Amino acid sequence: MLERTGHDLGKSRRIYEQAEILEFCSASLSRQMMEADPHDIVNCPFTIAIYTLAGNPQTTWVGYRKQSGKSAAALERMLSEIVAEALH
Repeated sequence: MLERTGHDLGKSRRIYEQAEILEFCSASLSRQMMEADPHDIVNCPFTIAIYTLAGNPQTTWVGYRKQSGKSAAALERMLSEIVAEALH
């Protein structure tokens, strides 16, 4: 998408070699979050980004949004465990 829209905007610099954002949901954790604070809906779906930067394909970056709110600890734990498992 960035490559296509870059052309439309007159921008040619490549930002990523490869990039993907994985979206998913945990029904039980989502329910727990919304019961604790209905405004936590903004955290759904959960996402983890995996990417390499243009010109540096040998380094893969993995990241996710730091959470806030009443259910932040449980969500942070789940996301960090998923990333840690994927990296090992």
